[in-house]
Amino acid sequence: MSPKKQIEQGLSVVNVKCNAGLILMKKLVDNSAACVRKQTAVALVKRGWGEMVNPNYSEFHNNSKQLVGSIAIENTAYSMNYRITGAKITKVAI
Repeated sequence: MSPKKQIEQGLSVVNVKCNAGLILMKKLVDNSAACVRKQTAVALVKRGWGEMVNPNYSEFHNNSKQLVGSIAIENTAYSMNYRITGAKITKVAI
């Protein structure tokens, strides 16, 4: 379901779910939501269009037991990529 339809059904922007491989963005001008690819998210942040709603976006790969993702650095156009190997995830907070 599109972000617009999810919001119309009463979800707040931070609770919108994107399809696999997409990152949730919030447009700064009107706080609307969009689900975009990682490359697009980085470009939109650099342009000042919006911000990643969950900057701690990550994917957990069960086969390799790795946690990989990207964290947006606030008030900059930069993000940091990370990879954690061999760790046990005990709690995830959004």
